[in-house]
Amino acid sequence: MIVTRNFIVILGLFLFSVIAISAEKKVANKSSSPMAIPTAEEESLLDGGEVSIPRYLGGAFLGSFVGFGTGHAIQGRFFNKGAYFFIGESTGLGIALVGSIALCGIQGERGSSNCLWIANLGAGIFVLAKAWEIFDLWVGPPIENSNYRDLIKKYPDKKRVTFQPFILPTSSSSMVAGLAMSF
Repeated sequence: MIVTRNFIVILGLFLFSVIAISAEKKVANKSSSPMAIPTAEEESLLDGGEVSIPRYLGGAFLGSFVGFGTGHAIQGRFFNKGAYFFIGESTGLGIALVGSIALCGIQGERGSSNCLWIANLGAGIFVLAKAWEIFDLWVGPPIENSNYRDLIKKYPDKKRVTFQPFILPTSSSSMVAGLAMSF
C-alpha cells in the first residue's frame, strides 16, 4: 500500500515535470517571433559584434605569449572573459611569489619547507589559467562569431554600431591612427 502511494507520487511528479518542460519549450519557441526582444546575454553578444580575422589572430598570438587578458582586450572581449584571466594569472603569480619568498626567506635564509606547497599552488593556478586563456583565445572567437551571425538572422531589425581602431601609413612615411565607426 505504501509502495503504491510512493509510486503514484513519483509518477505524478514526473508527469508534472514533463508538462512544465514542454510548456517552457513552447514559451521559448514563441520568443523567436518578429517582435522578440534579445536577452541580456544576446544583447551583449550583439553589442560586441564580430571579431575580425586580424583582431582574432593578433589577440590570439599576443595572449598566447604575454597573457594577463591582453589577447582578449585586442579581440574586444576583455570585459566578457579577459578579466577572468587577468585575475587568475595575477593571483597565481602572486601566490607563487609569496610561497617562494617564504620558502627562501627575504634575506636569503632558508624558510619552512611547508612553503613549497604554496609556491606550487600558485604556479599551478597560473599554469591552469594560462592554458585556459590560450584555449579560449583560439577557440572562443569562431564560436562567438557563429552565435553572432545567428543572432543577426534572429533579430534583423536590431541596429548595431561598432567601433574599431586602425593604423594607416601616409605618403610622408608616417602613420595615422584613428577609430572607425560602422553602422
